[in-house]
Amino acid sequence: MKNVIKIIAGAFGLLLLTLAVHIYMVARPANADAQTLALARADFQQDIQETDIASINAWLQQQPGVVRAVCNADYNNVVFSYYPTQVDADALTTALGQATGLPLKRHIPTAEAMAGGCPVKAPSFFSRIFSNF
Repeated sequence: MKNVIKIIAGAFGLLLLTLAVHIYMVARPANADAQTLALARADFQQDIQETDIASINAWLQQQPGVVRAVCNADYNNVVFSYYPTQVDADALTTALGQATGLPLKRHIPTAEAMAGGCPVKAPSFFSRIFSNF
């Protein structure tokens, strides 16, 4: 019986160690390399028209390092994916504002918003229940 308990405890410990290593490998910060793709959002400071969307998207997608751009007139913003080793999002946002003549500002989420957006860091079902006591 003691051997069974030792085997179960050893297997549990090995699984726990494997989980810890996996979490570390996935969650550790990494420097951007040539394969890293990032998202950025820029908010226009005034309403944009439906007619502006095509030219904004076309201008962004012509820039080196930009993969895709999606402009939204309802929310007055543009979201684009880019390679951070090829282009700087702040410089791209500034250049877009100069090219279109529309005032815009890059949206950078707060640390609180970043933490709240991660499903791993989201409160669990049990922590929400027991936080009321």
